[in-house]
Amino acid sequence: NYVDWLEMLLTHEFTHIVHIDMIGGLPRILRAVFGSIVDYNQMQPRWIVEGYATYTETELTEGGRGRSPFTDMVVRAAVLEKRFPSISQANGEMSSWPSGFLPYLFCVTFHEWLRETYGHEKIQDYNKRYASSVSPYLLNQRAKKTFGKTWPQLWNDWRLSLEQRYEKQLAALRAEGPVTAPTQLTHHGMRVSGARFSPDGKQLVYSVANGEGPSELRIMNADGTKGKTLLKKYFVDSITWTADSKRIAF
Repeated sequence: NYVDWLEMLLTHEFTHIVHIDMIGGLPRILRAVFGSIVDYNQMQPRWIVEGYATYTETELTEGGRGRSPFTDMVVRAAVLEKRFPSISQANGEMSSWPSGFLPYLFCVTFHEWLRETYGHEKIQDYNKRYASSVSPYLLNQRAKKTFGKTWPQLWNDWRLSLEQRYEKQLAALRAEGPVTAPTQLTHHGMRVSGARFSPDGKQLVYSVANGEGPSELRIMNADGTKGKTLLKKYFVDSITWTADSKRIAF
């Protein structure tokens, strides 16, 4: 979700440089002795490092993943399906959905909630406190000094606020009429992408990358039956059919 892709990319990555290079207190002395290898903020959890950069890309550009309807969809689905990740899962090294998306999509939303609840300055204060800490393992102590609560408590407060927001949205939709119930056609796990129906409506082609073998380009009937592999070692998001429904291009 961007207006200028390069601007968003540079904003995100430059945030990493400024954030990770931040130093103060006793660590500043260690930096003077050992050089820039002393980067306390680099030892913060990935959900802070990537969540903060994704938050900044949204704050400082006209796009950003914090404005993305895809982000909203993923977080909303996790809330409404009662599959919301714990903060201990938020680094994103999971074999199940949303895997690597987690520290970006969930944690940009978490940082936006922190801004709305406590103010942007508190987020900055936390990063400064951590960069000046005598120990890189005092995450919750620094959070309590900054926000008055530990990170697990803040995460739970955020989850509760999301439940209220999305339950209200769902109730409004149900008041207008029946909510469409989806039918899941694939059960490969991890990432399934690029799904495209053939022009005649009879077949569906898509990509799979689930970590259990090489990625695949697959095809099946539109109702999910008779699935088979077309090509191995390919994972693509953009696929198109010829008008006669006999060939695909990607």
